[in-house]
Parts: sequence; structure tokens; C-alpha cells
Amino acid sequence: MTITLSESEQEALLEFSIQLAKDAGAVILQGSKSIRQELGSGIDSKKNSVDLVTEWDVKVEEIVQDAVRAKYPNFGFIGEESSSKGLRPELTDDPTFCVDPIDGTTNFVHGFPFACISIGVIYQRRPLIGVIFNPFLDQMAGIVLAQESGGFVSGGAHVNHDGDVTEEILYGRKYIVVRTIADTPGESGKEAQKRIVKEFYDTVEDWDPK
Repeated sequence: MTITLSESEQEALLEFSIQLAKDAGAVILQGSKSIRQELGSGIDSKKNSVDLVTEWDVKVEEIVQDAVRAKYPNFGFIGEESSSKGLRPELTDDPTFCVDPIDGTTNFVHGFPFACISIGVIYQRRPLIGVIFNPFLDQMAGIVLAQESGGFVSGGAHVNHDGDVTEEILYGRKYIVVRTIADTPGESGKEAQKRIVKEFYDTVEDWDPK
């Protein structure tokens, strides 16, 4: 049975996501300190910085996933680390958490204050919530994307630019975001956003790094 969310439930979901990002942020700070101590200790370790980052990436993702499973057991969950290992659940209309546990891993390793955790929620194949928290600077950005900001998110040139989040967009490496545009007598804001995306891809060459 498809899960539906009322407005109050969406607000509660946003508050949960914000607190979850803060809790995970504390672990990120702990991890950054631990890595710098281990790499700078002079102790002969078989682990390099990549191994250590992956270890903490996985740890943060598992903490977030456990919290989501406890609070919202019927929601979907897609994490960057698990997805990179081939665990890619089917995207449905049900609410689905999408998490990048540590965004900015090079900065994370060196303790530079420009790394964050990103928590998103997709609902009915549309972006609903986006929370980005930088624990180093204690800076939080939390918004209800679909209902309040009006931003239009899409992927590469060959996806269907209708505002839906698809597997191709979710697991792809190309994104385009167009901010809110007011309606005009001749064109709605949403139509203008779609037109801008089309004109962009009609103008640029879509380069494939492969």
C-alpha cells in the first residue's frame, strides 16, 4: 500500500531529518579527528587515508540508516556507500531517504571545515526535503523543496525533464537545478523551468567522460 504524508507529517519528517543530520555531524567530527590522529601518529598502519575515509563513510551511513529504520521502518533508503557497492533498491512513490554521509571527503580527512552530510527525501518521485549540515562550522540548511522553494531538478540531456526523480537521475552523475520562476501571462513558472533546461541542453555538448 502506498504511503501518503500529510502536511504535518512532512513537517515532522523535516524536523527528524534536521536532528538526524546534527547527530551524524557529531560522528563526522569524531571521525575527522580520529583519522588525523591516526595518520599523524607515526604508527605503521596498513590503512591509508582512503581506507579510513571509507570506514567512516560507512559508519555514518549505517548510523543514519539505523535511525531511519527505527523511526520510519516502511520508508525506502538509498545511501551513497551502499549504492556504490551495487545495492540500489527500486525507486517507488513511497517516501525514500537519499543520503550522502560525508560530502567532501578530502576536506574531511584533513580537518578542513568544508565537509557535510546531505539528507534528502523523495516522495512520489519528487524531491520533498533537503537537509545539508556542515558540522565543522555548525551550519545547517534545511528546506522543504517541493512545497516551498519551487526549484526544478533534473538530470542529463537524455532524461525526461518532467520534474520526476528517476533511477537515471538518482544514480547518474549529471544534475541541473533551476530556481523558482514566477508565472507570466504567457508562460507558467514550471514551463519556463522546463524550457530553460531544454535550451541549455540544446546549446551545450553533452560530454561523456567514458
